[in-house]
Amino acid sequence: DWLEVSSSILVSQLAEACDQVPDWCRVATWGEYAKKRYDRVKGQLSHQLRRAARMNREGDRQVGWFLEGDRIIVIDSTNTFGRTRFDWKSVPSTLIDEEATIGNRVVLHRKDVEQFVGRNVGSDGRGWLERLTGRGNG
Repeated sequence: DWLEVSSSILVSQLAEACDQVPDWCRVATWGEYAKKRYDRVKGQLSHQLRRAARMNREGDRQVGWFLEGDRIIVIDSTNTFGRTRFDWKSVPSTLIDEEATIGNRVVLHRKDVEQFVGRNVGSDGRGWLERLTGRGNG
């Protein structure tokens, strides 16, 4: 772990130079950093895949998402320069099907995304009878 090695060197240098090392001065690991880094991204991606943004199929709305087999297809809005509203570069690359993603149409690996955000993206929270009849609190 390169972060652990480099931060331990810095901590030891400060410990030698100071009588007391500040509380913020500690050894950091890449795993700790990555976990914290992705906490914000998890929330943002989960919000992007919220139930209210779900489409039944492509073309229902200008932006939103829908399921296609084991993939989640997200149609994102773009600005004047063709950049998507959501920062997809902050999402772990293992979640994105790079070969199928083009422009504002982002293809995600459903199982990996569900594990990352910690919830079943395809479930709308209603039972099968409510979905069939269109009734319930959905």
